[in-house]
Amino acid sequence: MLLDMSYVGSKGTRLFATEDGNPLVPQDLWGPTPANAVAGLQNRVDRLQGARTIRTNGASSTYHSAQFELKRRFANGFQLTAAYTFSKAIDNASEIFSFGNTSSLQNASVPSLFGGLQIDRSVGFFDRPHRAVFTYVYELPFTKSQQGLIGHVAGGWQLSGLTTYESGVPYTVVNGNDADGLGGATYDRPNFNPAGQAGGPRCTERDVADGLHQPRQ
Repeated sequence: MLLDMSYVGSKGTRLFATEDGNPLVPQDLWGPTPANAVAGLQNRVDRLQGARTIRTNGASSTYHSAQFELKRRFANGFQLTAAYTFSKAIDNASEIFSFGNTSSLQNASVPSLFGGLQIDRSVGFFDRPHRAVFTYVYELPFTKSQQGLIGHVAGGWQLSGLTTYESGVPYTVVNGNDADGLGGATYDRPNFNPAGQAGGPRCTERDVADGLHQPRQ
């Protein structure tokens, strides 16, 4: 029997992120709309332009894990390997490229002008706190000598397998409502109740950005 225990960690800095350089802003930052304003203009930092998606290095990540592996070498017709990982992956932009259905994982709920990626730092899409993997080989005990017709047909067989258990994928609620009042609701999260009680005071992501409330951990 061999037991291996280790710590594995990594840190990513200045990772790719996609941000809007000309986001929507609330009307109170602009004041009254000028009388000679062109119809259809949006309340953006630069009203003469639309959204300006830019690639930045504003993302970061951390990964910490305790990893355990137990090996039983092949003896008496049986071999077993068991591995378990307890980990935590945190980032503010999990994936910017389109791999399957992951292209929207880095879209910030709040523009960089109001805190952006810093506010979105949380458990990453690839976080799997618990993962256990078992591999095993069992040599069937009968007709090992493989003599005669029956021995050649029924002898020398082994059963083997690979079994994996892991935590589910993190999930973020995006309900399509303008929860922060900044305009645009594609990636806004729902309002939440910091007191955790029915009928209690509620706050939005913009309140958190302004330091008025702290999100529950």
